[in-house]
Amino acid sequence: MKARRIATRSSKETWLVYGAGTNQVPVIRAAKRRDARVIAVDQNRHSPGAELADRFLCMSLRDHDAIADGVAGEPLTGIVARVTDRAALDSAQR
Repeated sequence: MKARRIATRSSKETWLVYGAGTNQVPVIRAAKRRDARVIAVDQNRHSPGAELADRFLCMSLRDHDAIADGVAGEPLTGIVARVTDRAALDSAQR
């Protein structure tokens, strides 16, 4: 897995949100209210959060390497995994 630079507090926050479905929409909206940049990941290109996110990665939450490659170089502040799927939680921890 490629190394990623973590954002400093002085820069605009960038949140990686696992999922873009109805359960994640409140998280995405909360991040946007904080003026954070949001990258959402979901395999459903029609997920309601896809349009709300600043950047949307249409891929499975189980494809750990693709997600890591998709956010390589992004200054991530944090990862939010409001999911119950064990594989997605495992991926968020990588």
